[in-house]
Amino acid sequence: GGWCAEAAALLAADTVLILDVTAGAGPSAETPPDQDARRMAAMPAERRPLFLAARRVARMALAAATGCDPACLLIDAPGDTRPRCTGLLCDGPQAAAVREYGIGFSYARNRALVAIARGLQVGVDLEALPQPGGRRRRRDAIREAYFADMPDGIGTTTAEEFLAAWTRHEAFLKACGDGITLPAERRDPAAEGYTVHAVDAGTGYVAAVAAKASSFRYGILPASPAPASQPTGPKDAPALP
Repeated sequence: GGWCAEAAALLAADTVLILDVTAGAGPSAETPPDQDARRMAAMPAERRPLFLAARRVARMALAAATGCDPACLLIDAPGDTRPRCTGLLCDGPQAAAVREYGIGFSYARNRALVAIARGLQVGVDLEALPQPGGRRRRRDAIREAYFADMPDGIGTTTAEEFLAAWTRHEAFLKACGDGITLPAERRDPAAEGYTVHAVDAGTGYVAAVAAKASSFRYGILPASPAPASQPTGPKDAPALP
């Protein structure tokens, strides 16, 4: 698709690329690479098309940026925390260049965000705003586990404010490569060398992206075979709650 050239240009400009993917985006259905098939085995069937679409457009963007064959890209995700493009399935001159890229994935309903950055550890999180009463139990569980001691009353905020705080927290931990195990107030991204941006994910969604850098620019690009719109950005990172 035409978006691949724009993706390569953003990555060449040291901009964190965020690909906005919907179920069924990317090229026509194909047999998934073995690495993706193994991960799909433990995944609900309804999630698999979106997972494949996200992985496919990630390979397409990296191929456009490095000149390698997308079918040869190996995306590794140890612990499901911070995927990286670890190299090629076959030897080639682009192998070293490919390993410079960090990748992050997040899924919500029928959308996925894929963050790609050259030379940076990167994490992204996307959450769908709940339908009335739809996810209150999950929200209460997250608040109890991660925000119980927050002094700013996060437990009484709106769902959108709550998820804004949560997505920034989760994007940061994904960029670190850590599991979601520590209360939010015990980690200061800036103190650990990370910057977090709130991402405008459109109506009904909340998102954030994080990278290990004192500052960074990002651009959002719809990833589909249709002509892509102009990416947004650069953006400024807001203060964390």
